[in-house]
This record gives sequence, C-alpha cells and structure tokens, in this order.
Amino acid sequence: MFAATTCPGPYLQSKFPYIADEVTRRLTGEIKTAVIKPEPPPPVAVQIYRVRVSSDDGKSQIGAFSSLQNAKLEADNNKALGYKVFDENKNLVYDPNASAINDPVPELTAITGQSVATAAQMTAYLDKINPGAPDLAAIYIEEGVAENIRGDVAFAQACLETGHFKFGGDVKPEQNNYAGIGAVGGGASGNSFETPRLGVRAQIQHLKAYVNNEPLAGECADPRFKYVERGVAPYVEWLGQKENPQGKGWATGRDYGAKILYVLRAILAVEIKIPVTKTPEEITVDNAIAAGVITDRDHWLGVLNGTVAPNRANIKLLMDKIINNKS
Repeated sequence: MFAATTCPGPYLQSKFPYIADEVTRRLTGEIKTAVIKPEPPPPVAVQIYRVRVSSDDGKSQIGAFSSLQNAKLEADNNKALGYKVFDENKNLVYDPNASAINDPVPELTAITGQSVATAAQMTAYLDKINPGAPDLAAIYIEEGVAENIRGDVAFAQACLETGHFKFGGDVKPEQNNYAGIGAVGGGASGNSFETPRLGVRAQIQHLKAYVNNEPLAGECADPRFKYVERGVAPYVEWLGQKENPQGKGWATGRDYGAKILYVLRAILAVEIKIPVTKTPEEITVDNAIAAGVITDRDHWLGVLNGTVAPNRANIKLLMDKIINNKS
C-alpha cells in the first residue's frame, strides 16, 4: 500500500522504510510476531573425579577431572604412590592396586536392607549350637529395620564375635556387648551396655557407620560411632581390612567377612516347619477319603461347611459304599 519514496534530507529518508511498514501494518491489521528467544537450558552438573591417596587427604590431590577415563589414567601413572580415584561424595571409584573394586561386584553381599533370614531361623540355628543363648533374634531384626541394616547379617556377626554367645574372651556376657565394640585386645573388655537391646542397637549403628554416610535414625547408642571412617565397607565381604579395597574395615583378621557369611548361609539353610492345623470338617472328610468312602474332597468339605448343596448322585454313591463296606 505505501512504499518508501525519496524525500529531502538523509535522516528522514532513512526512516521511510520503517514509516511505510508501520502504516501498512496498521491499515491491514498485519501484526508481526515477536521473536522469543528460548531460555538457555539449565547448566548440567558435572561430576568431578579427584585423584588422591585417600578420600580426606586433599593435600595429596594431583588432579581433578570431569572424565573418569582421564582420572583413571592419572591414577594408573601414580599407582606406585597409592593414588586412587574418588567422586565428589568421597566414594572410592577406582583403585589401580585393588582389582576387587574395579570389577563389577553383583556377587557381593550388601549390608543395607531388610533381613533375609527370619527370627525363627536365627533362633533355631543358635539353639542347635548353644541352647542356653539369649533369644535376641527378634531384637536384631527390629533394630536393623530402624537403621536399614540387615539384622540377620548383624546376628551372624554376633555369633562369630561371641562364639555363638558362649563368650569366653575379654568380653563378658553381662556386658551385653555382642560385637566386641571397644575390645581392642590386650585384655581390654570393651564397652558395656545397660540392656541387651542397647547392645544390639550399638552393634547395628556401628555397622551403619562402616556401611554408608547416612545419619542415624535414632539416638546414638554406639560410643565408638564417631571414630569410624564412614562408608568404607558397604558389603559384608569388605568388613575385613585385608579384603577391603581401601585396607579399612571392622576387623584385621583375614576372611572376616567370609566367616560372617558362612554363619549367615547356615542360618538361611534352616528349615522351619509350620504345623498344619485342620478343622473338624477337614478331619472328617480326610478320614472318609482314607477309608475309601468318598473321593471328592472339595465337594464334601463344601457340603459339611454349608457352602455346597449335596449332590443326589454323590449321596447315593456314598450310601452304596457304606452298604458295601458293611457287607
């Protein structure tokens, strides 16, 4: 409709295209759509892998990498000096001197979670070895649930530490200390706990200290909780320092975790037979079947329980069998 035309003055002339477009827009109702620039995407969090001698030794750090492969290469180049790779949460990711942590570990036994063994299995297992042992199975499961630690693992550990609750070492039964907490050798008897439940709770909490960095769900009953380097042994197999990729853990003895698992497998192998209680109607029907009087158990149970109407053919068959048996 309107077009730019020549007009005196360079400034006004430079504005004609804008004026022509604006007049045309207003007369025709044409509205140019504004261009909206999209919001920039939020920044992506980058995982940093730190190459250090230990998780808390920041002074030993020789590199921080966003690429795990580069971090591993740096650790490999310095493995003779004990360098490893840790993530930002101080979890060990790679140790060039310990193949156990570098390989997939689906076969390892996590300590967190619910108990697999039942209290009945735990009690039955212990009764065969030490009939006079205290009945703590249910307490282990309950305290384990409170902290998300497997109660059956802790119970198996207690069996190992106490000689199946026969004790005989530095720790005495009246201490209610079932895991040797504070008993560091040389005759030291370790910590004592007022009740069996508090002793179990302290053991569960001490395990949790080794397993992860999660806060305790309840009040701390473990006097040595604060001395544990957190999260260094999430698996039973790593509770022994000699098998732990970082050389840390609960005990110094070789195959400590394997010994706990040996006890745990024996507990899980215990079969608990639950007695089956029959109703009077079931007893009558089963006796009649054993005597050869009837064959259809479900039908006659329904008849005696009033849920099935008697079948005339079945009644006649029953009467014939009774007569034949008498004759």
